[in-house]
Amino acid sequence: MGSAKRVIRLQHGQDRFNERIPIGAKSSIDRKVSGKDTAGSWSMFEAHWSLNGGPPLHVHQGEDEWFYVMEGEYVAQAGDERFTLTPGDSLLAPREVPHTYALHGEGQGRMLIAYQPAGEMEAFFWK
Repeated sequence: MGSAKRVIRLQHGQDRFNERIPIGAKSSIDRKVSGKDTAGSWSMFEAHWSLNGGPPLHVHQGEDEWFYVMEGEYVAQAGDERFTLTPGDSLLAPREVPHTYALHGEGQGRMLIAYQPAGEMEAFFWK
């Protein structure tokens, strides 16, 4: 896998390809670094949550997933462990480990989510 071949700068609130994707009524996702930028070695998204909730418990067979909370409070599960995550906290969910997270409490949430390797996550969200 290769590395980025050019400098890419995004401003606050901007999607890498100007295609913010709404995920139901609760969230939206901006690409910050595309797998296309890194020859598939990794990718990063910014997830915005306006209502409590999150994805169902799931497993990635080929990607490690990393979460970094920027705003809000989340409850997360990786394997049999449960965590409360607040701004500045991060969590690595290794590939093949069931995991989930959910915005919890008052206010909105925002987190960075990275995948290594980039895998098929962009194709999953941007169909």
